[in-house]
Amino acid sequence: MGLVDVLITNDSIEILRLAILISIFTVAAYMDLRSRIISDKIWIVTGMIAGLFFIYDVFNIGFRESVIYLIVSFIFIGGISYIFYALRIFYGADHKGFIAIALLAPTRESVYTVQSNIDENIISLNNIQLDPENISEIIILFIANGVTETFGFAVFVNASIAGCLYFVWNILVNIKRNDASIKHPIRSSCAQRTKTNDIDSMYGNIIYPESESSNPVIRFIEFVKSGLNGMSAMFFRDYIDWAESEINRPDNISEISKEDVKEFLDSSDQWESTDPDKDAEMVENITAQDEVWITPGAPFIVFMLVGIVLSAVFGNVLFLLIH
Repeated sequence: MGLVDVLITNDSIEILRLAILISIFTVAAYMDLRSRIISDKIWIVTGMIAGLFFIYDVFNIGFRESVIYLIVSFIFIGGISYIFYALRIFYGADHKGFIAIALLAPTRESVYTVQSNIDENIISLNNIQLDPENISEIIILFIANGVTETFGFAVFVNASIAGCLYFVWNILVNIKRNDASIKHPIRSSCAQRTKTNDIDSMYGNIIYPESESSNPVIRFIEFVKSGLNGMSAMFFRDYIDWAESEINRPDNISEISKEDVKEFLDSSDQWESTDPDKDAEMVENITAQDEVWITPGAPFIVFMLVGIVLSAVFGNVLFLLIH
């Protein structure tokens, strides 16, 4: 057996694939922590590398199997992440990150794992002859394999579990600042109070206007809507950059005017508005306050990196807890 035969084994390829995946997400996590902006070049390079591994998979396990696993992984993991992206729970980079995982590591056998907590006798797409007329069977089989066979789903579950630490951290911050309240548990766990002039240094959405309802269910619904659809703190950061370069205004949020906001919206491709007057009025109302509540945008790529490592070491942590 030659040196090439020794190096190019299933285990070595799995280890290489995992190492590349961790390396890519380490770089992406650093970018996410630094600015919440991740270059698309990261995902383009990942896609190119995934193409090379797909060619290897074709020669290793066959064309049909490789295509099936890739399609299931891409549609299932990409579909789940797109739903969260459409609901504005994920940012665009989070969605692209899961697609990258789906392409680079379609199945849990694609990467090296210390152990697996999935029953090896679970139903497999590769061993079933699908009946094109039995749509329900195909859907059930597709979901079953998406949950049990894709590496991306294990990462999704583990990253979501790790992401719960964000809420714990947020509660601790609010307790330290004496801002935690039993009457407002959702706000205490999901948002922080900050000075309006410091908005441009934050990430996340501004909770505005705050609900005045005495009904806790209505307050919860309105909080979630405001948290998902509220004015982004990045808007103020981009506005200040534009104001300093285009109209020579000082770096002070409290001096923002409705006219300048409308001019910024008209000149910006990223912040297009269907109702500039309404948006400008909202900005004016926000900047008129001394303090606002804001949902600190969590760097979810960091939790995805944690999810990748957990998936490689423990498999799907949720399944492990159930077993």
